Amino acid sequence: AILVCLIYIFEYINYNYEQVLHFVLQINGKRKNNLIKSKNNKHIYKITFFCYNEIYFSELFYSFGDDIMATLKKQRRIDTDNRIKAAAVEVFAEYGYERAQLSYMSKIAGISIGLIGQNFGSKQDLFMSVVRDGYDNLHKIFNDIGENKSWKEYLIELLQYFKSSMNDEEIKKRIAFTSTIANSKDTPHCYLEESVKELEKTPVADALRIGQKNGEVKDGHPGILYALFFRTACNIIVSCNKNNIALPEDEWFLSLVRK
Repeated sequence: AILVCLIYIFEYINYNYEQVLHFVLQINGKRKNNLIKSKNNKHIYKITFFCYNEIYFSELFYSFGDDIMATLKKQRRIDTDNRIKAAAVEVFAEYGYERAQLSYMSKIAGISIGLIGQNFGSKQDLFMSVVRDGYDNLHKIFNDIGENKSWKEYLIELLQYFKSSMNDEEIKKRIAFTSTIANSKDTPHCYLEESVKELEKTPVADALRIGQKNGEVKDGHPGILYALFFRTACNIIVSCNKNNIALPEDEWFLSLVRK
């Protein structure tokens, strides 16, 4: 982190060394002559600037380094959390909720179990963080699909997205995660509650309501209907990929909610 900070500071000096020099001279006047002699050569100046023990580098670091350090710390936390969640997706997809162990995730992510607990708390907290990320991605997909479509159009567009993305390893892992967790008896009840709540926010829910009014869609809570469709679709996609067989036609998937 210190090395990266120095690189940023070097860049700053490279374009603003006159201002930095003025700042340093205010801090330490004893080296004024030496620094001024070095000013005409930027490279010599930089070496001179960082080598004199009497210059209070800590003052300069405090002035220019706080924002850099804060940014680096924030980015490091984001990178660490993403590694943990990526490992969690793999482990939950393979073992289900109850048998999934933080030690497995720790090994895959290359991060200590203590850090996982520090960043996420309990296994359930980590699990729900992964679930929410999945629904955030789903909302982005529907933003790309657009608005004011029928329930058939939405569901077919979603299926086409999954079919076209099956070479993407991250999406395949996400689908496997959904399939495993949705079919595990030991999955926390909060998963279903969160799923229904998030799916209710998608435009599909409103489209399903319109379909129900028109007598096209089965009765029931639109969020639950969509959750069942989504779970079944993930199960079928995982099974077909595993056995290397073709997916059913779109009409078969639509029959899951059609009246």
